Amino acid sequence: MSHLLPPFPNEPEFRRFLAPTLIARGRCADVYHAYDGLTGLEVAVKILNETARRDGTEAERFLHGAALQSRIRHAQVLPIYDAWNSGSATAQVMAYAPMGTLQAYLDRVGSIPLPRAVIWARELCHGVAAVHDAGVVHGDLKPLNLLLNGAEQIWISDFGEARAFDDPLPPQPQPIINGSPYYMAPECARGYAPDSASDRYNVGVILYRLFSGRLPFVGADAETVMRMQVDSMPVDPRVHRPDIPEFAVRFILGLLAKDPRRRLT
Repeated sequence: MSHLLPPFPNEPEFRRFLAPTLIARGRCADVYHAYDGLTGLEVAVKILNETARRDGTEAERFLHGAALQSRIRHAQVLPIYDAWNSGSATAQVMAYAPMGTLQAYLDRVGSIPLPRAVIWARELCHGVAAVHDAGVVHGDLKPLNLLLNGAEQIWISDFGEARAFDDPLPPQPQPIINGSPYYMAPECARGYAPDSASDRYNVGVILYRLFSGRLPFVGADAETVMRMQVDSMPVDPRVHRPDIPEFAVRFILGLLAKDPRRRLT
């Protein structure tokens, strides 16, 4: 007997999934672990909730992000197998990441050994380069959108804010700013749309967190943190962890340059 809340859909396109178990609930979607009876794969099924489905823009972004993600074939990008919008549900089917998000891992263990930080930094940078090589801007890189697979490798996921390089941009600056202030590039905090340079800034913040165990900017509220992203310089991460190698410090601070044109590529 299932005790899932909400229940797993019973429409024909969902009946191929065996033993679905709710593993995560977000603002816009629920995620289930399941086994695909057609392929035999262990998968995650992400289903937009009714509130998000009623917002046509949210459903469009959900499917557009899945389409962009599916065209990137790389070891550090979460494989996505299927996506559809039926009369009663909007869903994505993707590989299952048994270790969960990088955010959950960091919350659980705190600081990580430097060799592990170097490995994950390399994987993340290779994955982001593959995303950009495919002509895609992720737009929301942060530990919550990075998964760890069974081999403890980084998978870039959640392309809901992604766009292709040639997608039309909205009027800028935008009055409503989306994204996590802790990982937001200065130009995005000013209301400008994410691009490949802001993705690289996001990576810099993630690496600062991986190596030092701290975020570069922390404030009393989101507005304060966003002002710091624009106006304040990050302290050398060795203040928090003195044994960080010099090459890593130079690389991290190079990614955190305020001017997008001066960021490392």
